[in-house]
Amino acid sequence: MARTSRLAVVLGLALLIGALPQPGLPAATGAPLEVYASLSMTGNAAFLGAGEQDALHKVEALTNASGGINGRPLKFIVEDNQSSPQVDVQLMSAALATHPVVVIDGGPLAGCRANVPLLTNGPVVYCLSNSLPTVPGSWVFSTAYATRDALAVAMSRFRQMKIERIAVLSPTDATGQETDQLLRDAAQAPENVNDVSFVAFEHFNPTDISVSAQLAHIKETNPQLLISYTTGTALGTVFRGMQTLGLDDLPVFPSSGSMSWGQLTAEKDIILKDVVFAGPPLSSAGVKDPDVKKAVETFLRAFPPSSTAHADFISALAWDPAMIVVYMLRKIGPNGTAAQLHDGLMSLRGYPGVFGRYDFPASPQRGLTGQGVLLQRWDKDLQTWVPLAK
Repeated sequence: MARTSRLAVVLGLALLIGALPQPGLPAATGAPLEVYASLSMTGNAAFLGAGEQDALHKVEALTNASGGINGRPLKFIVEDNQSSPQVDVQLMSAALATHPVVVIDGGPLAGCRANVPLLTNGPVVYCLSNSLPTVPGSWVFSTAYATRDALAVAMSRFRQMKIERIAVLSPTDATGQETDQLLRDAAQAPENVNDVSFVAFEHFNPTDISVSAQLAHIKETNPQLLISYTTGTALGTVFRGMQTLGLDDLPVFPSSGSMSWGQLTAEKDIILKDVVFAGPPLSSAGVKDPDVKKAVETFLRAFPPSSTAHADFISALAWDPAMIVVYMLRKIGPNGTAAQLHDGLMSLRGYPGVFGRYDFPASPQRGLTGQGVLLQRWDKDLQTWVPLAK
């Protein structure tokens, strides 16, 4: 075995020992180490907050059953930001007054953006919206791979599938505006100019109860695919409009934020037959990296079929950051500082998570590129995601 290969194996093993459950360690006792989390438990992004809270509770239980943070139990204190950027800022301000080492900001994107100006001097804040643009070296970290990277992988896959005519129906919220610009940039990319045509760019307010006018125009352009990078009730509005206008057979590519098992199963009557997402592997089958495979299996075991919570993209958004924070807190100790946590994260390389191996020196504040993105179709009969055939 080459020296570099041996180093990779040793590094991966060392990271797994710190990241995954450690049987035989005594349960954590004493005063808990509290980590504040501002999540959307109510409001239009409540489905995000519910999945993220489930993941945080699972990580908390897993951590405390395997020794806690160097013997001290971990406790996530969840506050409801009501899906409002203004409330999110209020909660962040209150959390900062306690001089925390780290805060989890569930966003959505507008909330994370609103909090950035408050964080020029720390502490470490992990935003659970992967659409948040990151600034290398800053105190703000973002979960998962960037929307830009996910869209780049998706566009490459669509080209391979000979999809040449794409329509776009974007919401006017912060996420929609960000995605709209990314898609316009993608349309000008050299690899897409000759092979892909964006035949329509339509927009709607996420609170609209109908998008029939926009879809009627899209239908006239005869697209092969509709990109509607939205979530929640807004996506349901898009699906209903497509059914009404006879666009049931048109494949749809929504935001990865709609990879919510609860939402997709609850709305099974309006889900179209060909809905494609870009997300992490939600099955360990086919995962080649053995350490990442173990990380995925640990994640899946935390959400057994009997559980009311589910292993999906939403829970994964919170799972990996929480597990990384636990790993780093165990390294710096329960009395570690925000600066120590920040510097430790900035140098963390090779950490195996659900989304792949994290390398923060190579991808500052995020740790990931689009390498782990997998295109998957929602099978509403099996009620699960199925990777697209190669």
